[in-house]
Amino acid sequence: MSNFLYLKTVGKGPERHGPRTQRQQPRKESSKGVLIDLNADPSYILRSILENIIQKDGTSKVKKLAYLNAFVKFIQERRPVVSSNKTFDMRDILICLRVPLVDESPVVRVAALRVIRYLLCSEEDVITMNSLGIPSLVVRSLDIVLNNSGERIQAARLAQRILALPRGACHFPRPITRALLAIAFDGQLENDKLHRTSLSILAQLALVNPMEFVGCGCVRVLLHSVFGSLSPMVLEGILGSLLHLLNFPQTRQAVCLSFQGLVAPLTDLHFKHTGHLQQDKQLDERELAYRSSKMGIEILLRSWSGLCSFWGCGLEALVQSLSIQHHEIRVTILDLLCSVIGLEFPTWTDEVNVAISAVDPSHPQDKWKIYKGFIVEEAMAVLPHLATTTPDLRGNHMGLLVFCLVQKGLLEALVGVILTSDTFLAVRATVLLGEILSLVDKLLPVEVFDPSGAMPSLLQEAMGGGVDSPYAHSPQLKQQRALEAITVLARIQEIKAKGPQPQSVFLRAQVAFGGTQSRNRYTFRDRLGELQLHRILRGEVDGNPGKILKESLVLTSKDPMSWNWDSVAPLVKWCPGALRRIEDSNWRMFLRRLVDFYKPSSNLFDRIEIEKENSNLYIEVGLSLVEFLAEGVQNFSGGVLLEELLVDICVNLDEIVRERENPHLALWNPSKLERTLAQAYFLFLGRLSHTPKGLRVLEKGGIPMRLREILSLLQNDIYLKLILASLSYTQEMSRSLLRLVLGSVDERVRLYGTKFLRLLVRVKPLNFSQWGAEFLVKQLEDRSPAVALTALSIIEEAIHDKLFLESLIALRPPLERVGERGILVRACFGSLPSGLKYLQEGGLLERDIYLWTRHFNKRYVELVEGSMRDCVSSLRRGEDGKYPERASRNSSTPTPSHLFLPPHLYAQLPLQRQGMDALIQHGQINELIQTVLDGCCGDTEASRECKSAVWALAHFGTSSEGLSVLEAEGIIDRMVELARTSPLLSLRHTIFHALCLFATTHAGAETLRRLGWYSVPRSHQEAYPLWIPHVPVLSSALRRLKELDLEIDQEDEKEGNLGLSPPEEDSPDWLERVEEKRTPKQSFSRIRKRLSSLTSTRSGDDGLDDGGGDWGLSRFGSWRMRKSRSETGPETDIKLDPSPSSRLEPIQSSSSLQQRHSLSSSQRDGSVIGGEDIFPERGVGMYRSVIRRPLIRVPTSSDSEFFRIDPSPGRRASLREVKTGSLDRHFLLSPRDLFNESKLQRVHTSLTSISTPSYRSPTGDVKGPQLMGLCLPKDICFIFLEEKSLSTDNTECRILLTPGVKTPLRDLVETKKDVDKVQEDILRLMSSIISAIGVKTTEQSLLRLKQKYPEGFQDLGIYTDFCDLVSEYNVRLSLRRFLQELFLDIPYNEVYEAAKRVVERGAREKPTKNVSIEEKEEDYIDLK
Repeated sequence: MSNFLYLKTVGKGPERHGPRTQRQQPRKESSKGVLIDLNADPSYILRSILENIIQKDGTSKVKKLAYLNAFVKFIQERRPVVSSNKTFDMRDILICLRVPLVDESPVVRVAALRVIRYLLCSEEDVITMNSLGIPSLVVRSLDIVLNNSGERIQAARLAQRILALPRGACHFPRPITRALLAIAFDGQLENDKLHRTSLSILAQLALVNPMEFVGCGCVRVLLHSVFGSLSPMVLEGILGSLLHLLNFPQTRQAVCLSFQGLVAPLTDLHFKHTGHLQQDKQLDERELAYRSSKMGIEILLRSWSGLCSFWGCGLEALVQSLSIQHHEIRVTILDLLCSVIGLEFPTWTDEVNVAISAVDPSHPQDKWKIYKGFIVEEAMAVLPHLATTTPDLRGNHMGLLVFCLVQKGLLEALVGVILTSDTFLAVRATVLLGEILSLVDKLLPVEVFDPSGAMPSLLQEAMGGGVDSPYAHSPQLKQQRALEAITVLARIQEIKAKGPQPQSVFLRAQVAFGGTQSRNRYTFRDRLGELQLHRILRGEVDGNPGKILKESLVLTSKDPMSWNWDSVAPLVKWCPGALRRIEDSNWRMFLRRLVDFYKPSSNLFDRIEIEKENSNLYIEVGLSLVEFLAEGVQNFSGGVLLEELLVDICVNLDEIVRERENPHLALWNPSKLERTLAQAYFLFLGRLSHTPKGLRVLEKGGIPMRLREILSLLQNDIYLKLILASLSYTQEMSRSLLRLVLGSVDERVRLYGTKFLRLLVRVKPLNFSQWGAEFLVKQLEDRSPAVALTALSIIEEAIHDKLFLESLIALRPPLERVGERGILVRACFGSLPSGLKYLQEGGLLERDIYLWTRHFNKRYVELVEGSMRDCVSSLRRGEDGKYPERASRNSSTPTPSHLFLPPHLYAQLPLQRQGMDALIQHGQINELIQTVLDGCCGDTEASRECKSAVWALAHFGTSSEGLSVLEAEGIIDRMVELARTSPLLSLRHTIFHALCLFATTHAGAETLRRLGWYSVPRSHQEAYPLWIPHVPVLSSALRRLKELDLEIDQEDEKEGNLGLSPPEEDSPDWLERVEEKRTPKQSFSRIRKRLSSLTSTRSGDDGLDDGGGDWGLSRFGSWRMRKSRSETGPETDIKLDPSPSSRLEPIQSSSSLQQRHSLSSSQRDGSVIGGEDIFPERGVGMYRSVIRRPLIRVPTSSDSEFFRIDPSPGRRASLREVKTGSLDRHFLLSPRDLFNESKLQRVHTSLTSISTPSYRSPTGDVKGPQLMGLCLPKDICFIFLEEKSLSTDNTECRILLTPGVKTPLRDLVETKKDVDKVQEDILRLMSSIISAIGVKTTEQSLLRLKQKYPEGFQDLGIYTDFCDLVSEYNVRLSLRRFLQELFLDIPYNEVYEAAKRVVERGAREKPTKNVSIEEKEEDYIDLK
């Protein structure tokens, strides 16, 4: 049976619009339907189609439309046959398709453009199309606007098709480029609907054919369009394409591009941009320019290429613009800076408390509410990520950006705004200054930028010593502003020191269930201080419970709102012994009234609004009450009260199940649970599920069964979120409910349940590494892509926990099913012995190494760069991992705050000896080393290969053995050199992050220090580390020391410095002095043992680790330690004893603070013997910022309260004595002192004094990364291009016409030797109007000439000359349209004749089948 394809014209008929259009009268004109036999001879089918579409007369437009649509279907079904047809080749078909392109009907032209778009499939097809002059006819469709919107859209889609073809962009027609350029330049002013489309196509052209883009003058057009757009995605497309040109040296030199013009609206008070249309009547021209400039600069600063091109004069001009006392300019710049660093203010306000909430990570956010993300989103923002030592790509870029900003003087500029602006601006600038100072402390090494003297003007104004200015505020007002700013900065520091804390009672309950604590506990809530406080409170309550019971007013008042809840809370929490005296009528009445208050039937507790004051206190008392009743349920009759409460709760749960069809009819309806404390009843049940006794009570009352019914029968998000957030997952009952949610038939339920597992990953409930891994692996096989990708994302975070990774390895998950990200997860298996064994047994180890060496190393580059693009783009992927089809459907998910580097096989295998051996044997390490040493990046493939080698070796260098190999080969030195000299910006970007990867280890950080790159010596979870000055590490000397038989004098050991003063790094004199102390009597093992006791290096099979694990520690035993960067008190130096039991001894400072600041650089860099300062950075480390808070307080020698000073000079106070002296002060407080503010402050101070520092010295058994992985060069020019005087080339590339050259359309016309006078006038006037000479006069002359000699504008030769002109010169859109309309009456006879000759030639060949197309009469339906 033959295969038939029946095509029927379809349009605005009833079939498309349903019953509404059935009232319309059908058209009386008839049309032809086309039936094609696909098994017929293709030549005959093509001839039949072409015969009908080239007819000038006798064929209706509907018939032509039907055949053109049939042609499209035929191409889709039989494309190979069409492309390889010998009778009608591609050239013949395109010659015939020129006829419908010049048809009078726009519908036919639309169909013809559509056919050409489907027909083009190769580079040769594009070349053929260009040779036939079809682009000039496409330009005609783009220029003319006469109710032909569909035609213009198809023309734009044809242009996109050409760009999408392999190497099609290399032959992109210049006439189309000029037409799109005109629309992009004037389209918004002309209200052209293709304005954004043309910008998009030009941006694509810049990516695939940059030289054509530059040659046509598109750079100036796109920059011009920046100030006329308010869409972030449009601006990203425009600026992204321009930044792509800066990546390569060839295009960078060709464009001479500078983005300094984006700052023009903020620096020029008379700036005016007239290239846009006033779309929003509420915005004036300056306001539109401000907003466009703000968004454009923000896009630049978020990208690497943008920061490289803008960090110099552009960024400096932006910062200096803050000195302009212009309200709108300052508002715009402050908003820009807040957006760049991720600071979101709730509103413009002059209230400090409201503004400070923007920098408080614990401040409740809208997305934390129950009808949105609830505690899942809160946990994401509050609980720390498990990747503590993995480089954060986004954080590293933020550190570099902050470094650039402070280098350009942003801190002083913000101080000027604070002192000279109104209250609204001053408040916002102060909060912004506090946030930037916090980022400086968090992200910048002190060697790179020391903010101790960064704001002298603020302190000077605070002391009243400012300089008067006739244009500024009065000195008194400026002093008041400065003092207020310092106060606000101190408050911000307290918030930052406290760290993010859970705010909702549900998240606090989950944290308590899991047994984990927030990473940044406030110093007063130190573990020891908390235990002491609990003991004192318990003793106070137990000592006199009757008095507190009377003060609670529970017995004397029946109104719960009048009770003293501050007294009720300690009674329930701290006095279980008194409460158990249930036989006492007072205590029995106390418990009865409490239970009656919490019973749902009383309608007291459950009607209180969540936002009401003391609402959290009511919940905490209720939780303590049910816990107390559950613990004593078997010992006294108080269990009856708990039973009554649970029965009342069960009644409401049963009502929810009964009203499952309409849950809003229940008492606990979703609306009520959303806004009242009724939601806390689920939390009461969760508290009971945490203990075995409470769980037995729940099971006895049948509550788990009711909860299961609610989860199974009701698909309401409110009930789901409350139940999951309330339960304790230490018990199997709660896990079974979670398993039920994860297996629900509703995708939304499964998705939220999977997201909830991320909270449990960070909370770490009991045995979560086992059952949690099983849940997540099962979710990987979910049929929903959103659920599977969410589970995979959670696994990528959870594998940073070794226990979870062990459980995951034991499950043998099918990670290959989840794609490339599964390969990255499986790479982590090699970091553990069990995982390496699994890979070896299954034959996966060698296969994975082969996979990575063959192509996945290069694919890793693409994955990392793609993740960074997604992180900074405003276009968000959906939960299914796909981009939205339309911009209106773009996800509103905010920009992620972190982007951690994905795992790499070359970083995981070296953690095990067998893995290292396999990697060295099969991992092509030598080839990768040679690739980096060559540093070739001439083309795209070479640069991609170089980047892959950089990433692989950087990961390989995170192990001590790998770092030694790379140091020996000079790889790190070569990377630093490439970061400074590589002409490819993207390679510099890769090397920057690769160097940060080296900085995750102490040895790598020390190596980078010697090369001028300084690292942040802490992990991600350490907020205020103890900064220890650097002692030069003599790596080469240590290698020689291992070969020496050294005897250490007892006297030198007592002094703790081996009798030597640490000289310059790698000093040969020092080595000679060491060799002089050589004694051959001692064995090397004994010397190594001595060195291990004196240093913090890692011992192993190979002895000491070169340059190794003693980041910032002296190798000489005697060393001075600077206090935390957050210290605000007087400086205290500490000497550490080299013995294993380290002791602290206060050392008197030899000079005052002013003298220390006045030290010259030469004095600081010198080495000093004995007790003098031996650290090069001593003067740099004097950090006295007002927002610092001490993490550790070390008492001075003059503080006799803390030390028992022995008069003997050799005696040192031990660490035990220091702690004992501090603890004695805690025990001197009586319970009543807790209500004395001054005494509490003393407790707070003493607790702070014994807080252990967060700095962790490297231990011997640590493998792999220990630091956060962020390093910066001392000189920012190390990684950025040297700034030159670049300016945009405004001259357009204009190619002069070559006389005598015939264009494709001119081949159809016989050119006369003697040109008619009329034609000469037409050409002269067109040249004048294109050159913008007397435009109005020339237009009138052309109109008069057409009216007098209309036949002159019907000549195809003159029209061809016009097409040549507009394809070689940039012409304004209005002029192009005017000139195109002059030639609307061209008959195109030559086009019809050429097509007719082609068809006649093809008809001479006899087809294999005579009948292939049938026509049927059908009711006419217009095709839109």
